[in-house]
Amino acid sequence: MRTSVGPTHGDGSGGNALRPFGDQGDMRNVLALSVSLLAWPLGAQSATVATLTLGAAESVFPEPFSSVSGFRALRDGRVLLGDAREKQIHLLDFRSGVARPVGREGSGPGEFKSLTRFVGLPGDTTVMEDPANGRFLTILPDGRPGATFTAPPGVALTMGGLVGSDREGRLLFESTRARPAGSGPANQVDLVRWDRQRARLDTLTMLARPQDEVTAARVLSGGRIQLATNRPLAPRDVVAQGGPAEPAVVRAAPYRVDRVRTDGRPVAGPPASAPSVRVTSAEQEAFVRGQVRSGAIVVSGGAPVSNSSGSAGGGARVVESPQDMMTPDMVWPTHKPPFTGAALAAEDGSVWVLRSRAHDDAIPVYDVFDASGRVTQRVRLAAATRLVGVTATHLYVVRTDADELQHLERHLRPRAP
Repeated sequence: MRTSVGPTHGDGSGGNALRPFGDQGDMRNVLALSVSLLAWPLGAQSATVATLTLGAAESVFPEPFSSVSGFRALRDGRVLLGDAREKQIHLLDFRSGVARPVGREGSGPGEFKSLTRFVGLPGDTTVMEDPANGRFLTILPDGRPGATFTAPPGVALTMGGLVGSDREGRLLFESTRARPAGSGPANQVDLVRWDRQRARLDTLTMLARPQDEVTAARVLSGGRIQLATNRPLAPRDVVAQGGPAEPAVVRAAPYRVDRVRTDGRPVAGPPASAPSVRVTSAEQEAFVRGQVRSGAIVVSGGAPVSNSSGSAGGGARVVESPQDMMTPDMVWPTHKPPFTGAALAAEDGSVWVLRSRAHDDAIPVYDVFDASGRVTQRVRLAAATRLVGVTATHLYVVRTDADELQHLERHLRPRAP
């Protein structure tokens, strides 16, 4: 299995372009702002929420993967899966256990260079952003590559800029357009919607981002890469990924899910009960360790490091401590935000949000918001797993084994008794 660095999502990088740290004079914590036309009474939801434990997998696809970066379940039970490390797209059939290739790496018709998330359109057509080729690739319902198209004027292609679609097939982007002076706080970006049929681009709402955030990639010993930020664990709003569905924005402060109606009208959901996890020194160390990506394999116990990247220092092992990987620029909050990863939107209107937890808690738990924005249940997964897809009947989970191979599992969606 290769150990090259692939794209990351929901880990603090936000898919933004990486650049060197700068001199940041304003060290304020983020003020999470949101815009809505309807207000709910203050106070988090107080009703008791049942926590369900995900049962054994209904089926496991026989072939493991290296780095699952894109996923979409089709209506006939087949699924599309992108492997960023191997630079491959597969059409998987759980019944036969067959993985069929979709397109190939390149710049010609039906080819791609970047592997990013998959966004569903009505009728099982799928769109994938391909920044390296400066275009988008469509994948037809039968798994064949379709037409390519470019972004509209004013929207730049970035790794992770395409975040979803709506029921009419309009695409949603986190806008990287420059904000005119005086048009709004600097710690916000726009969520924009592109109607390709009408050649229309409109702004739906704003997404809060950490104040004066700067991200960077730092090279560590052994060819490893640290994805660094001067605002670690800062709260941020995210768009629930998926589609076609009603656009949903998960707000960090207060913790809630807002909807954007078909006519563009934003509706704020009621505040939800958020976890409270203090940011201790142990949490800080765990965060910076989690931001390291393997360009080389680094092992413990004194064994030499060897792979295609070579050994650090001609065979000498130099492993940075978490303190070595921190910088004076870093401003830490007192508590973790309610969530730190990506959220998933299902076509039934539910939104699945991974709750923050202590660094030594291995069990992921997801809040399940219904179409009205209320948390109706929580779902507990097994250790070393993450949710990648939700349908009306099934959950799709990626499990990482001790060899860092990733296995795709299909589970029946749990139901409260």
